[in-house]
Amino acid sequence: MLMSEAFTVDSGLLLWPTPAGAYYAVQSTKKDAASRYILQLLAQQQTPVLDDTQLTLLDDDKELALNKLYHLQNMGYLQAIEAPVVYDKQPLQEILPAMLSKICSNGKAVLADEQGLYLSQVGFAHESAEELSALSANLHAVQERHQKLLQNNLGINSSAWGLIDPVGNSQLGFWPLFFAVDKFTLILSGMPRFNHPSFVSIVARLAMRYSS
Repeated sequence: MLMSEAFTVDSGLLLWPTPAGAYYAVQSTKKDAASRYILQLLAQQQTPVLDDTQLTLLDDDKELALNKLYHLQNMGYLQAIEAPVVYDKQPLQEILPAMLSKICSNGKAVLADEQGLYLSQVGFAHESAEELSALSANLHAVQERHQKLLQNNLGINSSAWGLIDPVGNSQLGFWPLFFAVDKFTLILSGMPRFNHPSFVSIVARLAMRYSS
């Protein structure tokens, strides 16, 4: 338990997003208090200790903030950790390939920006990575154009697109990641492995640079 039944904060408590929490924080352009709080945690160079200042990011009312925090724990979006996560200042281009290779089943992945240019890739030929990045920008435009149908009429809130085999397994997937004003797309060959800690690290590195 992160907190007692009386909703009191443990001394020195360190909270860190789970892969599910990291995905929740960046899956949509709409940011609620929970997603903003998770992004704030991820944007720190070192995991902060939970205190009253941290709680105000969820709600100015401490009791309501603790209830929201407890809800995030029950949803599986937050976990208690024993030691702080500390990130160095290595350039993104140097560290992304190794992390990208761990979040897809066959080690082939691209991270593209909203303009259709790739920041990093692993496993693909350079030309293929360029074309896939351009395709991701086109898919984003399609998503925007048909948003009323997909979200309002059909109730489909996901912005991800995929090429699937006859039994529904992903062969190539496009997953947008939304930050403050920036958007990126993870392009993964094979089945995604978003439950891997490297996914949290990727979101954290992007949050450190692109979250306001």
